[in-house]
Amino acid sequence: MENAGVKIFIGSDSNSLCKGEKRLRVQPDVKFFNAKSANFDALVVIGGSGIIDYWKNKQLHGIVRDFQSAGKTTAAICAAPVVFSEAGILDGKKGVCYPKSKKEFTRRNVEYVDFPVVREGNILTAKDFNAADELALTILQMIS
Repeated sequence: MENAGVKIFIGSDSNSLCKGEKRLRVQPDVKFFNAKSANFDALVVIGGSGIIDYWKNKQLHGIVRDFQSAGKTTAAICAAPVVFSEAGILDGKKGVCYPKSKKEFTRRNVEYVDFPVVREGNILTAKDFNAADELALTILQMIS
C-alpha cells in the first residue's frame, strides 16, 4: 500500500513497542484515543495471535463504529474480524475470518461465508494472510 502512495499509521492502546509475528517490533504512531475517522481515509485491523486480546476491547469497538458510521473503509483480516463482530458492525451481514476464529465470529448475527475477502458496503473482512493482496487492492480501490 505504501508503494501506491498510501501513508500507513500504526495505532495501539500502548506507548510501548507493538510485537508481531517473527519477532517484528514497531513503534505505534497513534494512540487509540487519537484514532478518529475524520483524520484518516480507512481503518485496517490486522490479525495474528495478539488480536485475541482486543476482541472485547470497548475502546477499539468505538473506533471501529466511528469509522463505519462515517462511511470510511473499515477492514479486518485473519482473526481481527471478530473485533467487528463484537463491535456490532456486522450484525445481519456476511463476513469471513480465520477459520479457527469462526465460532467467536458468528456468536453474533454474522453469516460466515468462505471467500478470501468479503465486502459489505464499506466493511471488508479477509480470511487470512493469503488474502492480504486482494484485501489491499480492494482497500486501494475504495479509498481512491
